[in-house]
Amino acid sequence: MTEAEQAVVVEILVASVRQAAEGPALVGRSGGKKASSAKEKKTQLDDCDKLTEHFLATLPRLLAKFSGRWDVVASLMKIPLYFLSEC
Repeated sequence: MTEAEQAVVVEILVASVRQAAEGPALVGRSGGKKASSAKEKKTQLDDCDKLTEHFLATLPRLLAKFSGRWDVVASLMKIPLYFLSEC
């Protein structure tokens, strides 16, 4: 995989983390604002918890792997913004 392709994959990863953590409506899939149900909020919190656990272990390895690539490191450093604060 080329460096440019790696950078794109990391950007997709960060966007996926953001979407999982925030649960925003996908572009073009929602006409209006919809209130989240209690079940949806619980699912979102569970997803955030799993995401936090996973990236607490994985993020240091990714940062080490891409330590020479400031653009990729900058993108990866956005991921902790979506961690649960209790961890």
